[in-house]
Amino acid sequence: MGHVPVETRELAYQTWRECGQNLSETHRKMNGELGYVISRQTLHEWKTRYDWEGRAARAEAEEKHLAEATSDEALLVVLLKQKKKYEEYFDSLELGKIDNQAVYGYNSILKTIVDIRPKGDAAEIDRPKVFLENLEWIARALKDTDPEGLKVLARNFDHLTDKFRSECLNA
Repeated sequence: MGHVPVETRELAYQTWRECGQNLSETHRKMNGELGYVISRQTLHEWKTRYDWEGRAARAEAEEKHLAEATSDEALLVVLLKQKKKYEEYFDSLELGKIDNQAVYGYNSILKTIVDIRPKGDAAEIDRPKVFLENLEWIARALKDTDPEGLKVLARNFDHLTDKFRSECLNA
């Protein structure tokens, strides 16, 4: 078995995984579709020498872990924690101070939380109620931290609620 480029062995490994870890299927695909000339014995030697089974098991475990970590439920837990941190931050602001970027981030988190809630709960979520509750919270925070900001919110209240209503109907 002469020198074989690492890329060829890597392609063989990836093909083996795609073929359900079946050497016969891997051999057929590598020598057919992919245009290589590699014996089944060489594939078997690579599988053994480079511990393809162990590597595949580790890769599958990592893929599973990544899928679980990025599931809607996992993201929801992280978002709820972040929401709480924002609320604690807002509570800590000195009277008359407001952090517009934090308010924007907080609103984005709230929207994402509503968007990724489990679909089975969709009928239970009263989006207008959640919107109004959050808007009320923002108004209370503005009242304490930035009375001028509260005036801006009051001036734009109808526009905000109309925009929300429109987006909810189109969603």
